[in-house]
Amino acid sequence: MKRLIAIICFVLFLSSISGMGNRTYDKVLIKVRKPSIRLTDEEPEAIISGKQLRISFKDLGAYTLSVENESNEVEFIAVFSADGTIYSFDLSILDDGYYRLVLEGPAGEYEGYFFID
Repeated sequence: MKRLIAIICFVLFLSSISGMGNRTYDKVLIKVRKPSIRLTDEEPEAIISGKQLRISFKDLGAYTLSVENESNEVEFIAVFSADGTIYSFDLSILDDGYYRLVLEGPAGEYEGYFFID
C-alpha cells in the first residue's frame, strides 16, 4: 500500500513539473517522514516561487529547514520558530534542479520535493 501511494505521489509530482513553465508558484507537497509522539493534525505548508521558499506551520517549537540536492548534499539550512507565521527564505544560492526539503522539529520530520528552473 505504501508503495502504491509513493508511486501515485511521484506521478503527480511529474505531472506538476510538466506544467511548471506556466506557473508563478508551486505548492511543495510535504508529508510526514518520521512522526514523533507529538504529531499534530496540521501539516506544514510550503510554496516555492522562483527561488523564494515560503513556509508556514501552526505547530509550536523550533524547526530546522534543510534543502538537499539530488546527491543528498545539504545546500541550504535554516532554523525557524513554528507558530503559524509565514517565513520566507531566499534560495538564490541554488542551481536549477530537483531538491528535497526537510523539516525537523518537535512534531517529527517532514519532507517534500520541488524543482527550480
